[in-house]
Amino acid sequence: MVRLMMVLVLVLGLGCQPAEEENRGKPSTTQVGELSDYSFEELLKLQEEGAITQEVLTAEVTRRLMENEAFLAEVKGPQGPEGPAGTAGEPGPVGEQGLQGNPGSSLTWLGSLAEDPLEPARNQAYYNPADGVAYVYDGVDWMILARDGKVGAQGEVGEAGPEGQQGTEGLAGAVGEPGPVGKQGPRGEQGLGVLDVPSIVSVPPETLDSTVAFEYQVGTNGGQGPYYYYLMEGPAEASLEVATGLLTWQPQPADVGVTHGFGLVVLDSAGLVGGQRFELTVVLTDLLAPTNLTIMLNHGETSTDRAEVTVTLTAEDNWGVSGYCLREEDETPVLGDACWEEVAVEAIFNAEVGYALSAGAGEKTVYVWFRDENDNLAGPAMATILREVVVPELLTNEWVPIPNGSFQMGQEEIATPVHQVTLSAYMMLKYEVTAGEYKACVDAGVCTYNGSTSGDNYTYNRTGNEAHPINEVNWYEARTYCQWLDGDLPTEAQWEYAARGSDGRTYPWGNESPEVTKLNYNGNVGITTPVQNYPMGVSPFGLHDMAGNVWEWVADWYGNYSSEALVDPVGPESGTGRGLRGGSYDSDNVYVRAAERGSNFLPGSRDYRVGFRCAAPQD
Repeated sequence: MVRLMMVLVLVLGLGCQPAEEENRGKPSTTQVGELSDYSFEELLKLQEEGAITQEVLTAEVTRRLMENEAFLAEVKGPQGPEGPAGTAGEPGPVGEQGLQGNPGSSLTWLGSLAEDPLEPARNQAYYNPADGVAYVYDGVDWMILARDGKVGAQGEVGEAGPEGQQGTEGLAGAVGEPGPVGKQGPRGEQGLGVLDVPSIVSVPPETLDSTVAFEYQVGTNGGQGPYYYYLMEGPAEASLEVATGLLTWQPQPADVGVTHGFGLVVLDSAGLVGGQRFELTVVLTDLLAPTNLTIMLNHGETSTDRAEVTVTLTAEDNWGVSGYCLREEDETPVLGDACWEEVAVEAIFNAEVGYALSAGAGEKTVYVWFRDENDNLAGPAMATILREVVVPELLTNEWVPIPNGSFQMGQEEIATPVHQVTLSAYMMLKYEVTAGEYKACVDAGVCTYNGSTSGDNYTYNRTGNEAHPINEVNWYEARTYCQWLDGDLPTEAQWEYAARGSDGRTYPWGNESPEVTKLNYNGNVGITTPVQNYPMGVSPFGLHDMAGNVWEWVADWYGNYSSEALVDPVGPESGTGRGLRGGSYDSDNVYVRAAERGSNFLPGSRDYRVGFRCAAPQD
């Protein structure tokens, strides 16, 4: 009862707290009733925007609470006990007895006729009680000597005293009334700081599984504890514990897909009020993975002589397909694997995408897995195609074997940290890919050329430039050519090892400074030159133009080096640009060093100073 009365005083005394000076145009406390059309959420927003004061918000919330029967039942005092019955009046005093009359005179009784002897004595008096007469015998006769005196007449009975009045019946005790409304305290002086108003700081969920009971522990900061919590808005079955702030609710099947609003109020011991409103959408648990999975390669063709194939994919899901994974390994992927491609969520998914088959001729099986919006995984579906690799006759190039080995990758003050790298055996082209070789790939329908065809710097399909390195191709186009040869672009580690060997030399030919007899650099020629022109500048493995002529694309994303020892590193998993190595015909002696790294170059970019060469596994 004490706590409930305290809450009542708190609720009714909300307006007693200090508040900021009311601004012109704001609703005053006399206008609280005019706020009845506003939702609780709108009231909070008005207060946050300064349209109403904390006093007005508090008073309006109080008014609504006092209209809530459940709230009144808790905070109103119980009815007072019935007063005891009044005491009955005492009876009036008995009237006094009237005075008794005086008795008459009588003789002294000497005897009794009843005791009369057979022969009475002479002159002896005898008393006959039957008639109250005394007789005397004179020897002859009985003579009346005396009679009993008559009893005095009964005194008149005194009149009865007046009847005592009935005592006033005690009135029934009055029904206990609710305690008087606390008088409004004097208006507090303007505070120097901001009111320490309680605020709900816990973050509710946005969705709720239809099979799970909702439990939300309201968390409060600020104000003065203890706190009291009230549910102003929510489903009828929802319950908010006043003292603990635990909100509970069990959704029903009919609630699936429905968004419910919840409005909460917190009162602190100083009578200040805070609140929170949130919406909760009930969802149905998705346990079903995508279905009707299909995959087709090159629209159903059974063979291809190209590395890139067109993959047609379909799948369905009640919540929507959100991604797919394509690869040639049949091991089920996990959600974090790099093969996953995100797609716009669709219940019926259809797409055609490109896929690069693995190197080498033979039967290629491509597997696909799908996942839905809730990460349910389905698959694999699979399709097979025969890859027929027709290796072109290289016009000038040849593969050079690079044995397995270890070296210190990087160089102090050039590319750090220097770290040990161990590589498996591989092959690299002896020369940069020439314009003539690249045109053969275009003629075969595998490659495309989208670079410049004007000016003096491009080399593609230009008479007399067939043996010059191809330029003006981006990273994707360069990689397509290498895959046509059953290879790929070299990793940055493969490129550096092929250029320096294991002895840590500064340039491909050694540590001597560059000379025009060893490379095309520093603008000495001012344009590309045939790839066989500088035999004096070859690397330890006999590769030409590993310095100068054109920068060469590498496979890696550009990124910082690791300090750890690595085996067959492939660079960062992601990045913005791809690496370049070797310098070009207009690079100075700094950029043609074997450990020098090119700038962070976007993979879709083209430049007349950029070409490439290929690497491949050793047979």
